[in-house]
Amino acid sequence: MLNKIKSAEVRYYEMTKYMSIMIKRAPRETIKALQSDGYRKIDIAKLMPALMDCPDDARIYAREFVEDHCIKQRRSQESSVHNMCFYLYAKSDNSQDLLDYLRKEEIRHSANQQIHFDVTYALNVCKQMQNNFAKEQESQDGSNNRFTSLNTKIKDMKKAQIILFGILNVH
Repeated sequence: MLNKIKSAEVRYYEMTKYMSIMIKRAPRETIKALQSDGYRKIDIAKLMPALMDCPDDARIYAREFVEDHCIKQRRSQESSVHNMCFYLYAKSDNSQDLLDYLRKEEIRHSANQQIHFDVTYALNVCKQMQNNFAKEQESQDGSNNRFTSLNTKIKDMKKAQIILFGILNVH
């Protein structure tokens, strides 16, 4: 719909203004539009807060958009973009993805390459997610699959925090 607007300035303004609604109602279509030439010069950092509202079933597409399109293709070094990438990894159903991502960042840090996400923010996200998983686990029967899954996620969030403390050089 916004692609029909001829003026790039107006199109960018409208996308930024309505992104939080569009990402909730049509997440895949919105992300696909953002990857098109019609939005190649939009300020992607301004779009990041709206991605927090991305539905769970589209979060993988949001993460791929941020990581592949914003960071790798457009080479964004904005901390808000990298923080969103971290957040989307942390919210992933597969916590192993987060650990793999952090191990790559740890290697980059060891090679004296800059890490663009805020490590303190990342620690806070991991701690909050660990707490949320623990609260949910308290309401579960210890013999069901969800309890076991939550236990794994809690352990993975602890591992993520250890990696982050290593990046901070805190032992």
